[in-house]
Amino acid sequence: NVLPEHCRWMEKKELDKLLDTSDSLGGVELYNGCRVIHVPSYLRGLLAACQLRGRVEWKIIDDYMELVNHRHDENVQNDGSRIWIFACGAGIIQEGFFDEDARAKLPLQIVRGQSVELTITDESVPREAALCGKYVTPLLDHNRMLVGATQEFQEEAVSPRDLQEELKRKSYKLAPALWDKADIHRITCGYKVQSQRNNLGRVPIIGRLGKDWIFTGLSSRGLLYHAIYGEKLVDMIFASQGTQKDSEECPIAKQYPHLKWWK
Repeated sequence: NVLPEHCRWMEKKELDKLLDTSDSLGGVELYNGCRVIHVPSYLRGLLAACQLRGRVEWKIIDDYMELVNHRHDENVQNDGSRIWIFACGAGIIQEGFFDEDARAKLPLQIVRGQSVELTITDESVPREAALCGKYVTPLLDHNRMLVGATQEFQEEAVSPRDLQEELKRKSYKLAPALWDKADIHRITCGYKVQSQRNNLGRVPIIGRLGKDWIFTGLSSRGLLYHAIYGEKLVDMIFASQGTQKDSEECPIAKQYPHLKWWK
């Protein structure tokens, strides 16, 4: 551990004993003011960095059909100056953006996750984070903590009562003071796209899908994977420019064969 004053790795044996389980993989405990990344702020900074390097436009499209129309516009498709990369979250997959044949080629799952926001009622409660499958993390509001998340594959969401019981049961020993001295403020719910597990674990899907390029399946590891796989995707695009060859035939894919695991 190169930063022992801010974090430590919790070994599987330690977590299994603490959480009374046998399926943990280890985890990270953060302390002494070390915080998790505030993703909206990070993304704003990432956009600003991209804008310094070239022409970048951030556009919010409320109607996804606008993208569908662009995608099927032959004039756009044949315009060599445009390359479409679809960094797909759960929304695009759920809304049927890809036709059935294309969607069937993607080994993906849509997973619902619910979390609870807790309002601390006692100043003695530590504002520390623990990440180990389930997570406990401080929010921007000094008195708020977030505990999550469920992994739900069924169509009907877990009820609020069952949700609270499940998260408390699975995270209480990580943060007993929090559960004992906090009130539930609200329940949050979101969806993620995760790739099917293979011999490499769950890794992103990048490459060419028809005439388009795709970047999806980052699941909850987007901050870890986005730069590494994003760079490789750009390399694949440049290596394939001017051809209609499948991305798995380009030199980058041959150099890193694991990138085509989903083909």
